Amino acid sequence: MNATTTNVFSTLPLFGKSTTPVEFALEYLVLFLVLVPLTGGALGSVTIYHFRQLYLQPSFETWKLKFNKKYPTVPDVSNEIVALTKCTLATIALLAVSVQLGVYGYSSLFDLHKATWRQNIVNFAISFWVVDFYSYFYHYLGHKIPEAWAIHRFHHKFYNPTPFGVIADDMLDQVVRAMPLLFLPLTLKTLNWPVLSAVFVCDMYYGTLLHSGHANGPAAQIADYIEAVTGGVDLINRPLNHFLHHAISGGSTPKYCGFYVTIWDKVFGTEDKASLQRFLKGLETRTQKEFDTLVLPDYKQLASIGHWVAYF
Repeated sequence: MNATTTNVFSTLPLFGKSTTPVEFALEYLVLFLVLVPLTGGALGSVTIYHFRQLYLQPSFETWKLKFNKKYPTVPDVSNEIVALTKCTLATIALLAVSVQLGVYGYSSLFDLHKATWRQNIVNFAISFWVVDFYSYFYHYLGHKIPEAWAIHRFHHKFYNPTPFGVIADDMLDQVVRAMPLLFLPLTLKTLNWPVLSAVFVCDMYYGTLLHSGHANGPAAQIADYIEAVTGGVDLINRPLNHFLHHAISGGSTPKYCGFYVTIWDKVFGTEDKASLQRFLKGLETRTQKEFDTLVLPDYKQLASIGHWVAYF
């Protein structure tokens, strides 16, 4: 075991000292249970915050930014939440494997002295771009390969997504999509947990924005700025791009499979600018009178124990 790792865990008798399969299994279980409130709490906080802002307390101003005029039904959102919960637990199960490997020195997750600050910056940049391309290409293959589409299509039943749709996937689909959590620490020999966490915090937050079903002001400002600097080249994957992905992509016809950037969409020919323009024109014609006639679902029942008892 790595000497630094031994020092880190020397005060934690449960970790890094297993010698039998039963001890390793129990250690893994404890790691999993520790990570559930940390990871699940972080993702829950981000998704619930945006859901409250955009769906529990909608206004004409927020509705003007919503790509689909209609709000999803309570049963649809309930299904999203259940799928999100399952996939969060599946992701944490994979993360616990990565953490346990780090505990025993197979990676540098817990060796905070191995990388210089410059190496940390480089590791963040490498991880960021690897995750972005991996997300795109895995997503692309999820449409192009019939067997993969049979699994990935589960996510596409949420064609009018809310923030809870961020990883409302089939569990196997999500585990494969989250594989960088495992292979990045094993590949980048100086990658530590603060850098890996920073990459996936960005991933979690931006993924929530992409699935919010609304245009996002700060994200749009960044995208507009980069587009202006590059002379009109749209390099940032906006929430509208991903909404269109849900709305018009099918098996063998992927559109906008990117995560942070549209570079890979341009390379692999999965852009659809005509559809983007049609949706933008639709947003510009909405009126206060139209908003006032909307019947909003009673999303408050999602916080009721009775609702979930009846659901299951």
